[in-house]
Amino acid sequence: LVMTQAEGRKLRESIIEGTRPNKDEFSSVTNQLLEALFSMHPRDENTGRVGVIHNDINPNNILYDVQSGQVTLIDFGAASAPGPVTYRGTRGYIAPDLIDAGELDASPSGDIYSLGVSLWEWLVGERPDKTSRLDECILADCTISQVARLSDWFNKCWGDISKRFKSADIAIQAFHSVFEEDELEAAKVQSQLLDEEGIEHLEGAVCDDTGSNAPRFVDYLNTMHNVTANNAHALAEAQSVNPYFVDIYEPIKLVPDICSLLTGEESVVLILTGHAGDGKSTIALDVLRKLKDPNNNKALDKPPKEEETVEVGGRIVRIIKDMSELAASTRLAKLKKSLSDDNGGTPTSWLIVSNTGPLLSTFSNLKENESEKLVIEDKILEILNHPINSSISKDDHILTDLGKPVILVNLAKLNNVGTASSILGNIVSHPSWDNCFSCPASASCHISLNIQMLKDAGERALERVRLAYTRLSSYEQRMTLRQMSSHLSYSLTAGFSCVKIRQLKSTLTSSFETIEYLSTFLFSDTFFGGAVPDKLPGIESLYCVQLLKKHFFGAHSSPNIERSLLSGEFRSFAKLPDSANPVAGLICKKSVNPANILARRSLRRMLYFFSHIPMVEGSAFNKFCGQFLKSTKLIELEE
Repeated sequence: LVMTQAEGRKLRESIIEGTRPNKDEFSSVTNQLLEALFSMHPRDENTGRVGVIHNDINPNNILYDVQSGQVTLIDFGAASAPGPVTYRGTRGYIAPDLIDAGELDASPSGDIYSLGVSLWEWLVGERPDKTSRLDECILADCTISQVARLSDWFNKCWGDISKRFKSADIAIQAFHSVFEEDELEAAKVQSQLLDEEGIEHLEGAVCDDTGSNAPRFVDYLNTMHNVTANNAHALAEAQSVNPYFVDIYEPIKLVPDICSLLTGEESVVLILTGHAGDGKSTIALDVLRKLKDPNNNKALDKPPKEEETVEVGGRIVRIIKDMSELAASTRLAKLKKSLSDDNGGTPTSWLIVSNTGPLLSTFSNLKENESEKLVIEDKILEILNHPINSSISKDDHILTDLGKPVILVNLAKLNNVGTASSILGNIVSHPSWDNCFSCPASASCHISLNIQMLKDAGERALERVRLAYTRLSSYEQRMTLRQMSSHLSYSLTAGFSCVKIRQLKSTLTSSFETIEYLSTFLFSDTFFGGAVPDKLPGIESLYCVQLLKKHFFGAHSSPNIERSLLSGEFRSFAKLPDSANPVAGLICKKSVNPANILARRSLRRMLYFFSHIPMVEGSAFNKFCGQFLKSTKLIELEE
């Protein structure tokens, strides 16, 4: 008997360690578990489908793989059909009103009760009672009204039985309304401000007396990562109305292919799937923008609706920005409509965004019997396993016999490392930095220094970012574009705002203190987890940093390079940009102390990212980078 290996740690371990989720993490895990209940519970008394009740949902039976975001419900030893069964389950997670005379009334609401208690315990650290309400600060990235709605949702999981959710489908629909409304409303407000208030127009706006846009741009970069609570631009809806996003966005090579397929002679249903953070919704929004106006490189005027319709050359294209957010019954109805829709004879194509799990279950529900369900799921999984290069091959990605050709594109199979490196290039070359160096705090600003060093190093720095990510993706689990973008934005800013840097300037009383401070937050160190991790609280919440720290890249090098670091003669084979010299000089002085291994590690990292290493005897660069990344073969293969 061959079964899928269930990855991840028990949710109980996170609770014991005191590891609490952020909003995105909590939302993703909750949605996956609710979808699992919906897929296994009885659907409708008239269908004859009996379904299965788990009867023992608790944090020990939930596996969560932080790296992939995948959640698995395990241990069906207490599972049963609905109805009275002998008492079973784990005390504290069973609805008391479902127990009677030693029997348990196994029902969907009982599993929802257990799940609600488990999720509350993960979020809060302890199990709830009937009067429990969430502290309004429990999720730092949520509004007060969102937290209030989440409290109400929890109460309908484990509160009074007369008000409790009767099915997973109802619980899913209610959960989607907890966060969605405020996110869209916030994006609308931002859009209105951009339109109505001149000071909020980011194009040409100035933020200080030097005429620099940098403070606003730095604030934007700090919303891209999840180290602080202000990760407001992690969602595509918020990005879509932000001009900065359009500036740094690197178009995915697939976008022209997708536009051509949607506007071609044959009507198609094109579905984008993949991992959370792969950029599915971002690609869909880019397609929407290109279809509306191929020459438009500006942000959208307003956030996208759940379903958008565009007319192009006598054809209609409908776009569903995220089918995963819809209730299961609505998903099925949308899919059926997309396969049969001809809009009164007008050719109509569809672009649908969906996570893989909901996608499989929705296609499965198109079929009547179990054997047909298995066949279509197998076909989809086979298609999703095809690699994607720079274009979409219809032959490899098409599903037929459904009324319209269905083209399935799994973005998890797309190599996005080069795209992440290009996004960094777009950030570094952004015009917001143009007047940054005239700021009074520029000489003591690590962000300014990082940008200048990256500009001076040019393409070689971007190439070495790409090499580092390639090294990880070749040996580890693949990183999403969102994870790499978050990592790069934090590596530049270390979470600091321009306001905070100006405040710190007044505390630096000498040039030595200034250089010492700058050496603490170098891009080359922060990228790998920091020179002094204690100075960067929360940095290990970045997935890329978690992977990088496993390998201790740059921890050692060849004896020849080590001797050159100890003697300060490394400049004989590696030249750093002039902008790096003051900080490199201080680190170099520290490096000559044989006991100061951290200083030599920082120097190796600077050399890796910023230095020009001539090809002495054709191999100096390869040797250094191969040793640094602990993979000489990778460098050879890259050549």
